[in-house]
Amino acid sequence: MDPISAAFTSYLELVSSRATSRMTDVLGTEVQAVVVEHHNVNIPYAYQMWKLRPDSVCASSRQNVVLYSKCTVAAQSLFKETCAHLQVNPEHHWKHRKLKNMYCGAAATYQPTMASVQWSNEPSPLQQARTDCNLAISKLMTFRSAETEKKKEKACGIYRSLRGQ
Repeated sequence: MDPISAAFTSYLELVSSRATSRMTDVLGTEVQAVVVEHHNVNIPYAYQMWKLRPDSVCASSRQNVVLYSKCTVAAQSLFKETCAHLQVNPEHHWKHRKLKNMYCGAAATYQPTMASVQWSNEPSPLQQARTDCNLAISKLMTFRSAETEKKKEKACGIYRSLRGQ
């Protein structure tokens, strides 16, 4: 290939890749992954076509319900605060409008997972009797004998009487 053809080919590749990149950016066809720190919580999420992908929000912490809850609550706050900021500080750039629509849409529709961990109360006599009856049934299924049959009848009898039957 002669030098002029090579230079022209190189120029065309550069121009077409910039045009493709600009078009991809405007349309938002590629998935964009983001991690934002908000209120000392790292919030990972992704968006595509300028819309939040709700299943991606805090996906990396989904195995730990307490961390996941904290992350999703912080994410909801992030979306609401970002929407409010973009509405109060308008700009004339096309990206500003896309981001505002995306974050305000997320602020309106995203629902966090709320979880709290606390000590449970003592079981009521009815709950305890039910547990004892279920355990006795399990033991009877594992080891059938006259003794386990009597224990099951006694435990389940107490449960039935407390239940009002």
